[in-house]
Amino acid sequence: MKRPFAYITAPWTGTQYQDNEYALHYCRQVYDAGFTPICPLLFLSPILNDKIPQEHKDGLDMGRDFLRRSHVLVVCGDTLPVQYRAFAARKYDHTTSEQYWLSVFSDELPALELNTDFHRPAKQNFRGAAVYETIPAALHEKICAECRKLGITPYAFYMGAFHILLSKFGGGEDIVVGFPASGRGGKFLDALGMFVNTLALRGKPEEKTVRDFLNEIRAASVDALTHQDYPYGALVKKLDLRPEGRNPLFDVMLAYQSEKMTEIIFGDEPAELLPVPVTSSKYDFTFNILPRQEDVVLMVEYCTALFKESNQIGSRIQVFCGDLQKDSMGLESKEYKMLLDEVGTVINAAASVKHYGSYQYFREVNVDTVGRLIAFCRSGYAKLIHISTLSVSGNSFGDDFSGYISETEKHFYESNLYIGQPLENVYARSKFEAEKLVLEAALNGLPVHIMRMGNLTNRQRDGVFQINHQTNAAAQRIKGILELGVVPDYLINEDMYVEFTPIDEAAQAIMLLVRHFDPDRTVFHINSTKVVYLEKLMGYFTALGYPLQEIPGDEFTAVLRETAKQAGKEHIFETFINDMDEQDQLNYDSNIRIKVSA
Repeated sequence: MKRPFAYITAPWTGTQYQDNEYALHYCRQVYDAGFTPICPLLFLSPILNDKIPQEHKDGLDMGRDFLRRSHVLVVCGDTLPVQYRAFAARKYDHTTSEQYWLSVFSDELPALELNTDFHRPAKQNFRGAAVYETIPAALHEKICAECRKLGITPYAFYMGAFHILLSKFGGGEDIVVGFPASGRGGKFLDALGMFVNTLALRGKPEEKTVRDFLNEIRAASVDALTHQDYPYGALVKKLDLRPEGRNPLFDVMLAYQSEKMTEIIFGDEPAELLPVPVTSSKYDFTFNILPRQEDVVLMVEYCTALFKESNQIGSRIQVFCGDLQKDSMGLESKEYKMLLDEVGTVINAAASVKHYGSYQYFREVNVDTVGRLIAFCRSGYAKLIHISTLSVSGNSFGDDFSGYISETEKHFYESNLYIGQPLENVYARSKFEAEKLVLEAALNGLPVHIMRMGNLTNRQRDGVFQINHQTNAAAQRIKGILELGVVPDYLINEDMYVEFTPIDEAAQAIMLLVRHFDPDRTVFHINSTKVVYLEKLMGYFTALGYPLQEIPGDEFTAVLRETAKQAGKEHIFETFINDMDEQDQLNYDSNIRIKVSA
């Protein structure tokens, strides 16, 4: 159904037209005759406003997509039924909308901390550029089909996905994204002028299913557009936002064109879409998503004071084959200098985790390499994130038992390093010495974080364990007990527990701390605070079909020694033999308790 067209007067002839097709034909004749009326081209939309879903009315529907409609009328401003000055002079009561927006941003506002190629300047810089990519039409159609199943629009899908992407890159779970809104309503649909308002959408994707979060984004978008009459500038003033070197409220924007771009033809000549040169960027970056018939154009406008072009959409991972035991990492001088210039954070997870061998080997691999990385970070002004282990404490169920038992219970906090624990184990000693180097570097001004990892186990999300599980001491002990089917009674006491730290949860914790680097904190314990006591663990195994029998300690020792004589079971004996104390008992309780500072 087409909206009735008002009578339009062509000012250069004084003739009135009602039929838009005839008007288009006449305008062509006027231009062919050499007339050049000083007036804008207005493309009127034949689609009724009330047929368009509310969440479709985003910023790229500005002016009802006039430039992509087939009904072309050349008019002068004075002939329009509604003038822009009527919009500019209108008086609205913004009380309800103001209350809405203030409620959305009533608590502490988040700051998106993205990994940038360059340090953020103290004074905001608006130099920018743009890159273009395309999303295949087939993929976009799959997205649209899934949106129909979920009962959401493609806009809500892309906006939700954008929030999730930013939460992964920025490490935050409270994200604010700007988006443009048409600002038009009712009688201003066909008025000519600038109506666009900027809105801020706040999303929190933490611990939610994708479906739930997308529905949350859809509801928030509808609410935001319902209250789009409240000026963005007024909101910023009301919130009294004056960040240094940043935009108020948000630093990224997403604009989605809700309808496909159609071909524009002037006479018999199709118009060609040319990329507009971009030399400025109001925000850190802006994603513009523009569906076409053949594909979807993705235009990313970014701030060149923060990002390089290669890191916007292209590969974010470059692999250098080096050797940390060699000077300059064994790289060519050109490659090494490039890393010095471009790397802002070094995460050192390299180490030998074997527990037997000469200390000279462990020192070269686990300690000397850390010294080289410290020198690298100093030369390149980079932060150092050093991955260590809680076994430096002496609490060692996850590693090899040292034989040490503290006479009194001791607590090992992040602020501790040496509390009298033994350092005979070559692995634990090497990690201890490496931490000493890092802490000394911190005292000399190097920004560092030390991450002491707990007993790393399988992923929380799917239960998958590490590929080289044979090197995980705790896993091998549990596996050995399950194969034996028995457990000594002296281990079943109220103090003996096991701690499991899922590897994916630990990785997320590390990246969160890296992205929100706190120069006032140095050491962090990355471990689960939810311990499992051995008696309860036995019950879990029994429920899973692995019943365990509690037997006296001397009987367990006899059973364990028999495995050394049985073909195919020697590995069980090898797992536990070094954990036996002078009384031939397994002892994993060093009386040292891991603690987290308040």
